[in-house]
Amino acid sequence: MPRWHGYWGPETVDVETFVAQCYETCCQAQGCAKVLTRRSIGRTGYWRSRAAPPLLVYSIHMDTEVAAGPDDESEPPNPPRHYSTGRLTAAQARVLNRWRRQLTTTDPRWRTRGQRPPASSSDCLAAAVIDLLDHAEPDHLELIRYAARIRESMTATRGRDLPAVSVVSFYLPGDYADRLDTRLTAAQEHHHDLLAGARDRVLTELPGATNTAQALRMMSVVTELGVPPKVYKLPAGTIARLAIDRWARRSPTTVVAAAVGYARHHHEQAHRARSDMGIADT
Repeated sequence: MPRWHGYWGPETVDVETFVAQCYETCCQAQGCAKVLTRRSIGRTGYWRSRAAPPLLVYSIHMDTEVAAGPDDESEPPNPPRHYSTGRLTAAQARVLNRWRRQLTTTDPRWRTRGQRPPASSSDCLAAAVIDLLDHAEPDHLELIRYAARIRESMTATRGRDLPAVSVVSFYLPGDYADRLDTRLTAAQEHHHDLLAGARDRVLTELPGATNTAQALRMMSVVTELGVPPKVYKLPAGTIARLAIDRWARRSPTTVVAAAVGYARHHHEQAHRARSDMGIADT
């Protein structure tokens, strides 16, 4: 018999047992029984199916209904992908904190319970990244040099207290995720090509010189190029942190409005309740 694996624990229960217990102890009492499929369960993060049985189950404390359809069992060809900023600088953390505070501010224009915006801090970050890719996509050298400055900043502050918001995760739609991954990979390859060209230049200029002389000349050429002497992997957080810096001067109200627009366009259902976000009424 198929069994379900609890998202918050290692326990497994029979599907029929879980459905009956959930309905009797929670959903029936609160009137929040919603039909979910395997795909929506995986997306919301409540329960995941190991065997993926074609059964209907009930979610816990969801505010929007997901209707089962004939195609719900199949994943989209290019689903959203999860990313993380990596450790933020103190200045970037302060920017995120301003966005989060705005997300808790009530406003009658948000027709939600509590009149809070139907978006999260992750939506703010995703909106900033998408805006960067659409209107100010960084070139290879900009990404290489920006990543180097971030590494230097992290090295300089190593051992100190981390900011209150040190890491933020977010999702990007599949097409934007492809663009982000492609841009980072191309920048890393460009960095490799620059260093290879620098080595060829040194060997051409100093063919019979000692290793020390060639190394000193190599350092000089790399400095002229303005890139690190070693190729580093460029994580997605490079573009995410660049997007935060680009939106740092925007008012939190404008950022949250953009996040709501992003969530409305890209989310198939409202987020779960969190302390820094509103839940859309449908």
